[in-house]
Amino acid sequence: MALAGENSEVAHPAPADGEPVAHHLAYRPDIEGLRAIAVLTVVAAHLGLPFFRGGFVGVDVFFVISGYLITGILLREFEGPSRPGWLMRFYERRARRLFPAFFTVVLVTMLAATFVLFPSELAGLGRNALAAIFFSSNIYLYANTNYFAPGSDANAFLHTWSLAVEEQFYLFYPPLLFLLCRHARRILPTVLLAVTVGSFVLCVSMTAHSSQAAFYIFVFRAWELAAGACLAFVPRWRRDCRILREALAITGLLLIAASVHFYFSKMGYPGVWASAPVLGAVLIIFSGQQGPTLVSRLLSTLPMVFIGRISYSLYLWHWPIYVLVHLALGRALRLEEQLGLLALSIVVSAASWRFVEQPFRTRARETSSPRWAWAAGAGIAVSGAAALFLIVSGGMPWRFTPEVDRLARYAAYDDVPVYRRGTCFIDSYQEGAEAFDASTCLKIEPGKRNLLLIGDSHAAHVWKALEEGLPETHVLQATASGCKPFLISVGQEGCTAIMELAMRQFLPNHPVDGVIISAEWKAIDKPYLAEVLKYLKTRTPNVYLLGPIVEYNQSLARLLARAEAFGTERPGIAAQSGDARALDADLAAMAAETSVAYLSPYRTICPAPVHCLLDIQSVPIQWDNSHLTAEGAAYVITAFRRQNGFAPVRP
Repeated sequence: MALAGENSEVAHPAPADGEPVAHHLAYRPDIEGLRAIAVLTVVAAHLGLPFFRGGFVGVDVFFVISGYLITGILLREFEGPSRPGWLMRFYERRARRLFPAFFTVVLVTMLAATFVLFPSELAGLGRNALAAIFFSSNIYLYANTNYFAPGSDANAFLHTWSLAVEEQFYLFYPPLLFLLCRHARRILPTVLLAVTVGSFVLCVSMTAHSSQAAFYIFVFRAWELAAGACLAFVPRWRRDCRILREALAITGLLLIAASVHFYFSKMGYPGVWASAPVLGAVLIIFSGQQGPTLVSRLLSTLPMVFIGRISYSLYLWHWPIYVLVHLALGRALRLEEQLGLLALSIVVSAASWRFVEQPFRTRARETSSPRWAWAAGAGIAVSGAAALFLIVSGGMPWRFTPEVDRLARYAAYDDVPVYRRGTCFIDSYQEGAEAFDASTCLKIEPGKRNLLLIGDSHAAHVWKALEEGLPETHVLQATASGCKPFLISVGQEGCTAIMELAMRQFLPNHPVDGVIISAEWKAIDKPYLAEVLKYLKTRTPNVYLLGPIVEYNQSLARLLARAEAFGTERPGIAAQSGDARALDADLAAMAAETSVAYLSPYRTICPAPVHCLLDIQSVPIQWDNSHLTAEGAAYVITAFRRQNGFAPVRP
């Protein structure tokens, strides 16, 4: 893969100017530097460093580099004198580069995790490890985890999804390229361009329907690898144009930098947004291919080349280090700690490159292919056995008391019956608006007071408590993740379609007695929220605004389990993130200005800044960092009912 350093394999004379065949490029230190930019942006984003919130685009850059370099390597195999056995040689080289560091990281991470993770978490890590070992993490995570979900930062193998995508690329691409080279060489660049365009169209379409599928699944990422492959067939200019080269390189660097700084997790990625970092990488590689530029010289400096060379190990090691340290501390990392983990990751990765990666590369000629096949099989067997042990043992529960295990299990809370997930609450990262059952969720019940609940998961988590806590009321539900309940359509298409259905189509034609609106509010939402509150006041006599809730930097269930296990202080204000109290005050003032009833989950749970209710009869009030358990939601809604918070407006 691009992370593993194929650049060192491409060391051949350049073709004549304008030659319309693949470029057999000499070693290019600027590609090492581009690899360094890609990995550093990913690491910085994962560590939470400022200005790098869109650093996940570094993976897109890696895909472009990989497609470009692998195509050159394969074409060298096809055009050389010893064509027989090329496929086995290719896979053997991939194994030599990928497997030693990969299996080392997997085994060390599982061992270290036994000192940090609770039983349910450790068993989950075993399942993720097993998927990683067989390079199917992307498929497993697609079925189970949103990459940007709050709880995903506890999965030490989350980042292996990109390795799986590239391994699947290695599985299908070499035979396809060989067949095209042998039987359709003239149209090979055209075919690759068609694959690029076709996969991109599919990616954009799927992102609107299920961004989680578009993010993880190979078919929707293939265009990024194919874009790099197309570069290998672009001829050199017959006449050099220095100004154009410099302009293209700078534009490419700016596209990547802008993506890293301005992109964010809930923007509906990849889709059309991924075209910016991909185009940026293409422009940098292409301009450097035509001749030296200021950007290529910058990328070829010793520090950049060094980081590029260790980028595979750095990508592998940084995320498990961050996850385990973050979970062990039980709080958010300070800036100096983030920088310290960055330095630690680089040191560990440099050692891994020197003592794990390099020895296996330099001994490549000394070890026969059968031996390597046995060694690779042994790595899979040992790692797989360790992962299976974690799964079968249930995460080694004997390490903790049953009470600790019980509390920790709430972090994997089953929210399906509480939210009506998949029926009236739609995860728009996985499902489209067609999954929403309007006949059930928006059914008005005669003889009862009908209230419509609109919002995201922070609305869905109170539906059951509302329905059971207000027996004289029927609660309709239009909730989806991936957007806010605003009049503007920003966010996942499935979510915005449901918000549009509820507010623009249902409300004007189906009068209800009131609307409850709730979401994961942020300070930036205030202007849009004020607009929607005024709109709702014209559609129904009663509008209830649920304010923000206390948020923790980790799952509250995990924090409580940690306190129980190690006898530490139960989570207090230091474990909270954001400033929910200030936002709560602002939204309360907004509600008063628009004559809307305001209900404050934050003040109900945290009557004083330093005192927040953590559990109810030993059940955590929140199961993750910000969502209520059924018991927590019942407590909040009961408190509102006692305050007469849901009393209708009397004419």
